[in-house]
Amino acid sequence: MAMLSFERRYRVRGGTLIGGDLFDFWVGPFWVGFFGVTTLFFSAVGTLMIVWGASQGPTWNLWQISIAPPDLSYGLKFAPLMEGGLWQLITVCAIGAFVSWALREVEICRKLGIGYHVPFAFSVAIFAYVTLVVIRPVLMGAWGHGFPYGIMSHLDWVSNTGYQYLHFHYNPAHM
Repeated sequence: MAMLSFERRYRVRGGTLIGGDLFDFWVGPFWVGFFGVTTLFFSAVGTLMIVWGASQGPTWNLWQISIAPPDLSYGLKFAPLMEGGLWQLITVCAIGAFVSWALREVEICRKLGIGYHVPFAFSVAIFAYVTLVVIRPVLMGAWGHGFPYGIMSHLDWVSNTGYQYLHFHYNPAHM
């Protein structure tokens, strides 16, 4: 694929957050960068753990697959792999992938010389996720207060949380 005339200005080495030119290269029209590599790593490991966890479960029905957080009795300790430890590892991979992607966006903004509006907006979504799977469970004293990874199980968690806290969806901070 031929480089467009304006691309020459942006395809320059340097300008990364960690300094140096580690992984500062392009694959076709896509810039990779160090945080692109870390995003791919965390995404691949997390996805493989989800598929492996699904293979250990009772069904392959996409709607019913669920990776549940540890039981409340484990508190904030590490749980055995099949009793919520997989959820803990997938959570670490998800946060690693999301934060790496946001930092990759920051590096792209620096290279293009534009504002940081997109990575800032994405960081708000990351903070919402981290609040539900890390901050809230830590404040409540157990990882089991995090939401499960799965379509129907997640919807059940949202519904039950709404009933538990009296119309969670009518809360102005949630809308």
